[in-house]
Amino acid sequence: APLNGVNPVTTTLPLVRDQFRNLEMEGQKEYIEVMGCKCEKELSHLLRMAGIIVTSLTLLIELASTLTELITFKLQSFVLSLYLVMFLTATLFAELRFIECFRNMTYRCLKHIYFVSSYTGRGLFYIFIGTLLFDKAIGYILGIMMIIIGTINVVASNVCPGKLPVYVDKDPLEDEENAYSAPAPVSPPPRAATAAPTWTPPARGGAPVASPASVVPEPTTTSAFSRAPNPVNPFAVPHKAAPPPPPAASTASAPAPVAESGGKGFLSAVADLATGNMSGDTVAAGINFMKDNKEHLTPDTIATAAKLASMAQGSQK
Repeated sequence: APLNGVNPVTTTLPLVRDQFRNLEMEGQKEYIEVMGCKCEKELSHLLRMAGIIVTSLTLLIELASTLTELITFKLQSFVLSLYLVMFLTATLFAELRFIECFRNMTYRCLKHIYFVSSYTGRGLFYIFIGTLLFDKAIGYILGIMMIIIGTINVVASNVCPGKLPVYVDKDPLEDEENAYSAPAPVSPPPRAATAAPTWTPPARGGAPVASPASVVPEPTTTSAFSRAPNPVNPFAVPHKAAPPPPPAASTASAPAPVAESGGKGFLSAVADLATGNMSGDTVAAGINFMKDNKEHLTPDTIATAAKLASMAQGSQK
């Protein structure tokens, strides 16, 4: 856990990496030398060279044996030789990792079996491979040599712990540092759900009204009996919203004009009744309009017009 707001892992790893760079500047580019006697350094060098020579020789023999057994179709011996080729290749990479030009290539293989990077792990792996070679005359010789090399590696790493020269790969430390320092992936915010455009049926005598959740409709005519437009394409650029409709009472009292034979129309009849300029033609036109267009008028409008018409007829009498 962070102490006083400082993560000890992210603080320590850069220091270790700087130490590696300082050691490289001092000429120790192949491996990090831990303080030890000259004999121990020479022993590690001899073990490394002996391992490379014996492993390379055994690998070449096993490759030839694998091809021979593949031709003669000896399945059991072929599978064993194939395993030995893979194990010997990994062991050879473990020894070549001390050479600078091979480090990138060997690390890609050894990061999956990283135990062979230590003296103890590599020594036990030598002993394991040596026991698998006891199947032919040359195999006994190579197997005994690999068991001897593996035993010396195990004994030397336990008798002189911390004194043999070792090499620590920089890549695992950098990967661990990046894992701690990299910010957590941020998932994009959830996309807001867009309400589907809906339309409220038009009121009698009024224009169609869109619900608040719908998209602004495209420009259309302001006629009270015009057909309601289809829902707007959500990808279209919205137009400027139309001004709010007038109150329901005034909207209901303003129906569409009557046919030409209806005279001045219902609006004229209402205006004449209100001002007292009543005429028979005007009243008849208003009554005919109500009969022909009653499905477009609200009940209040019909009732008001009926009262006005009755008053007009009474005044005529």
